[in-house]
Order: sequence, then structure tokens, then C-alpha cells
Amino acid sequence: MSMSLGTAFDQARARRLQASIPASYIIHKEGSLCYIEATRPGSTDWNDPDDEEVIQYGIDTIYNAGGGVFGGTLFIKKASADYSINNDIICRNRVDILLERDACLLAGQNLSPAMFNFENAAATTYFTKISGGRIEGGNVCDSLFSFLDATGNIFLEEMEVGGAASIPIKLAGAWGIRARNMKVTAPTGAYCIDLTRHASAHTGNHLNTFTNLHMQGSSTSYLFRINGDAYGNTLDRCFFSPTTHGMKIVGDGTYIPTLTHIRDCW
Repeated sequence: MSMSLGTAFDQARARRLQASIPASYIIHKEGSLCYIEATRPGSTDWNDPDDEEVIQYGIDTIYNAGGGVFGGTLFIKKASADYSINNDIICRNRVDILLERDACLLAGQNLSPAMFNFENAAATTYFTKISGGRIEGGNVCDSLFSFLDATGNIFLEEMEVGGAASIPIKLAGAWGIRARNMKVTAPTGAYCIDLTRHASAHTGNHLNTFTNLHMQGSSTSYLFRINGDAYGNTLDRCFFSPTTHGMKIVGDGTYIPTLTHIRDCW
């Protein structure tokens, strides 16, 4: 799936971001192998034909080296072929993922619950950032980002997200998610971003912020939904395309969203 850059994506800012953050590991592809190279003394290089295994290895190694307290950055370079992701990527506290401009992670099969999986934050509060490049579902991956009971300061920024079979970004019981400067494309009849109360944990979505997003989908569906138990969520300078349907804020029969802040959206 090919997506052109929208007004919500600032290329110059993305390049400045790449230059300003030193990476703990650098990932690149050559032929059939995916390589991870350490930039810190005492760390180990590695390669494997499974792109997702190499990426997860980098995340886990950075996390374990810092004991979950001191993290680092995993930098993924642009490759001649997309990185194929066949298992969900388990995100870790204080491990940032930075994709070079035009680097693409492509789902090779349906992933459950999503390509990037943030879960069980009752035990772990996340301070994490994922930025740059493109995240593609290949029309087979159900969701691309899943935040189930995820809390902390989690940033998604400067990227294009699309090609999901269902909803690209799902929040259920999430606090402190911040998405900004992104283009998000939904399949026909689906939301780009959905905030729905966690059914089993009975937790809502609170204090999440969405800034300068270009949300794109079909003319027959809403592109952004806040459903049920939610308060203090903000939409700022978000653009909906087409504009037949934009956002939907609705109660679930038990809870009604409150204190939703909407500024300069169209």
C-alpha cells in the first residue's frame, strides 16, 4: 500500500529528530539478513533472517541492560525492502524506536493484538517514544498499535500509519498516550483511532492527547471515536478526510465521556 505524505507530516522536523538522538543499536537489512549493530562498548552484534526477531532482540537487550530504569534508542534504517513483521512487537519501558525516513515495517500476517503491543501497564508504566517512517498493516494485520491498560508518557510521532485490516490505533484503558504529527489511514468502515473502555478490566481512557493528525478513511464511517468511560482527552488541530464524518463521542450505556477538549479540528 502506498501513502503520500500529508500536511500532518513534517519532514524537516523528522530529520532533526533523527540527528539529535544517539542510538543504542542500529538495525539494517542486507539481502535476506537483518542486522543489529551495537553502538555501545560491550554490546553484541547479531543477525537473523527474521526481521521481527532482530527488532525484538534490540528492544529486550536495551531494556534488560538498563534494568527497566535506564533505557535507550533503537534506530531502524531505511532498507531496499520493507521489514517484515510476523509476530507482535512487545514494547518496553524507556526503549524508544526511531525509524529513518522512508523505513517501513510491514505486517506479513495477522498479528494479535497488534504490531506494537503495549499491555499490562498495571505492573509497568511506560515512558516510550516511537517515531518516524511508515507502519503498514498489509491489509492483514488487525491493528497496528494496541494500548490495553497502558499508562505513562507514550509518544507516537512523525510517522504514517495505515493498511490495518481493522482499526489502526486502539486504546482500551489507556492513560497518557500522545500522538502527534501523523497521517493515519483506516480501511473502509473503520475508525482511524478508537478509545473504548476495557471490557474485562473495567478501565477507561483518560488524559490522552492527539495533535496535528491527518485521519483518512471512507466517507461512510467516522474516523475517530471516544466511547464510554473517558475524561480529559484532547484533539488539537486534527484534519479528517473526507469530511463527511469526523469524530464520534458517545456513551456506552453505563458511562458518558466527559471533559473532551476539541480545538481547531476540521
